[in-house]
Parts: sequence; C-alpha cells; structure tokens
Amino acid sequence: MVFLPSVTRAENRDGYRIRVALNDDTEKTIDFGPWLEGPVFDPLKDPLYFARFFLDGGTVTWLNGA
Repeated sequence: MVFLPSVTRAENRDGYRIRVALNDDTEKTIDFGPWLEGPVFDPLKDPLYFARFFLDGGTVTWLNGA
C-alpha cells in the first residue's frame, strides 16, 4: 500500500500561499496562485475568502468545495 500524506496543520501566508504540516513530519509552503484557474476557484482569488480555508479529510478546502 502506498503512503498518502495528509495535512495536519495549515497556516495562511502572504498572497495565495499556505504553510502546511503533514503527517509524515514534513512542512512546506505551497503557492496556490498558479492553480486558481476555472470557475470553482474564482472566489479564492479574493484574499479574504482565500484565507478562510479549513482542513477536511486531510486536505485544505474552502466553503465552496474547492
């Protein structure tokens, strides 16, 4: 079976970046900016909306399901 890391903690950074901690004890800052393409991601282009992410099922998500 392949190990699939999951997010255990996430913190908003500047722009569209989020610092994540994974269950394999690694941490990384991810720039989501390049992935904000398409209608489901349009609300995330608002920095205030983007900052309102939460963790669900080991991943970062937003109220609109993105």
